Amino acid sequence: MAHLALPGIFDSVDALQAFVDTIPCPIFVKDREHRFALVNRTAADFFGMDGSELLGFTDRDLFPDAHVDEYWAMDDLLFSTGETNENEEDLLDRAGNMRRIITRKSPIKLASGDDLLVAVITDVTEIRQAEAHNRYLAFHDQLTGLANRAMLYQRLDEILSAPEPRHPTVLLIDLDHFKEVNDCFGHLVGDELIRSFADRLAACAGAGDLAVRLGGDEFVLLLADAKEAEAISARILDAACAPFSMGEASVTIGASIGVAKSCGNCDLRSELLRRADVALYRAKSLGRNRFALFSPDMDDGRQIRMQLELEMRQALGDFSQFELHFQPQVKSSTGEVVAVEALVRWRHPRLGIVAPSRFIPIAEETGLIVPLGNWILEEAIRQVKALDLNIRVAVNVSPVQLRQAGFAERVLSTIARLGCSPDILELEITETAVFYANKAEIEILDSLRSRGVRIALDDFGTGYSTLSHLRHLSVDKIKIDRTFVRSLGQVSDADAIIRALVQLGRHLGVETTAEGVETEEQRRLLSELGCTELQGFLIARPRPMAEIEPSLRNDARKLAS
Repeated sequence: MAHLALPGIFDSVDALQAFVDTIPCPIFVKDREHRFALVNRTAADFFGMDGSELLGFTDRDLFPDAHVDEYWAMDDLLFSTGETNENEEDLLDRAGNMRRIITRKSPIKLASGDDLLVAVITDVTEIRQAEAHNRYLAFHDQLTGLANRAMLYQRLDEILSAPEPRHPTVLLIDLDHFKEVNDCFGHLVGDELIRSFADRLAACAGAGDLAVRLGGDEFVLLLADAKEAEAISARILDAACAPFSMGEASVTIGASIGVAKSCGNCDLRSELLRRADVALYRAKSLGRNRFALFSPDMDDGRQIRMQLELEMRQALGDFSQFELHFQPQVKSSTGEVVAVEALVRWRHPRLGIVAPSRFIPIAEETGLIVPLGNWILEEAIRQVKALDLNIRVAVNVSPVQLRQAGFAERVLSTIARLGCSPDILELEITETAVFYANKAEIEILDSLRSRGVRIALDDFGTGYSTLSHLRHLSVDKIKIDRTFVRSLGQVSDADAIIRALVQLGRHLGVETTAEGVETEEQRRLLSELGCTELQGFLIARPRPMAEIEPSLRNDARKLAS
């Protein structure tokens, strides 16, 4: 086929061809019979053919007949109407890659009366990919690939506003001890743990469920079938408790889950999520590593908890409502009092004595344990110093306190200000807290011990410690948890466990204190097993210093005589 003769500046086909070949986007011209009359170099490269080979050919030489019929029908319509058309579609390029293109076709009529169709192709593949990626980022968590909060909200709103009633169920999941893992092993391990749990959560989800990471260590599973809520919650707990292999480290955590099912009086996304959060708090307050299903009575408990927090904040203004009770620790061989453990009590003006198990968790969650712990430390040392007896005072330390900047300096300055020797104080930290303590926290405890403060490992035998962890932290005492003492003489394993813990203490060169001693039989067995110290109701119940001071002085006189 001969090239078209064009007057004016493009008085030759070669001049026109040279011009269009400089244009970086594909351009082609077709006549009324759908034959290619002009093709620039970019278009030829895109279709994988030489431009001269395309001239005179039609779409049928390039594309499947089904597509060609569609193209020609549209081209014929454009010739008849004179309108411009713009179409976006996927097309394979010469390398076999799928490209996203926009083809803009405009009909023109030459002075000679010939009809032509000029097409310009714009490759928008990268633009569409970027848009798709941005849409993905808008609705997905970058660390785990799970859905994010925005997608959860969108999906919940769609379900709750659907014409036909649907009742979604929300599982709000919080990882137990994740902060300790992050602090102990670093953020890279923490991120890997989050990704690993996300994979396990996705594996627990059904085809119609939505797995979501809200942020941090908080996740949601939006269930399509409410009847599966309890069974899936149990599977998630099992998945969370299974050890995570983090390089050379093996980490064990757990999870707490709050379950909220939509019903007739819960048709708002915010209310459903609030109920799940209330149920989650209940699961945590029951000891973690469990799930709780929302019930209306939980709202009453949440209100009580919030009121108690408010009243605690007010009580911490002057500490007048708080008091310390002391429980003696004695040598198993002689009965001599070697220390007293300081235990805080809250004498609430409305509720009476509030047990520590009720308000200490609230204090730790809110950070109020820091000012409360500072007061306990100073008051305990002050009261024991006033006795002028050769006994120590043991004070419990929360991991929250340990993470506070300047903790060691605050402890030492308090001791110095009260005119005491550092060995008057024994800090008790739980075995679980030690397991999750990071290097900086271990160094804080080591520095205090190097200055004379004694360190005791509390609740030993119930946490996650291994010999390798104990080698990283030097302690003066391990306190055997009361659960083993309670089973003495009843469960054979209890005797064996206590014997092993005592032997471990000897190996480490530290004292062993048995907690929860309540019977003469327990005292006898513990002494025979080799426990160096005893503590429990059999020895004495925790009481204010004014009540136990006479007996402490009497014991001191007996030893002196």
